[in-house]
Amino acid sequence: MAGLILAAIGWPIFLVGLRGFTDGEIASVSMDKHSALRVYSYATAVMLIGLGALAFGVALTATAFLPRRFVRFVPPVVIIAYVFWVVALSPSF
Repeated sequence: MAGLILAAIGWPIFLVGLRGFTDGEIASVSMDKHSALRVYSYATAVMLIGLGALAFGVALTATAFLPRRFVRFVPPVVIIAYVFWVVALSPSF
């Protein structure tokens, strides 16, 4: 259940980041380059947060429904999701 909730939360967050990335394209045409770079940076971070939550939710759901022999492939997905989350939430900008 927690996996489905995380996936349901992660998908809209990813879409918001994707929308921000599109707005960055518009900002690069209409504003200066620094503003467009800032929009791109924030949009990329939001997209990575959404992808991390989505991947983590799918991995949690998969562990509940997959047969035992396929569950061994789920931890790499969880690790990748965690790396997405940590990189996106790091105070780099």
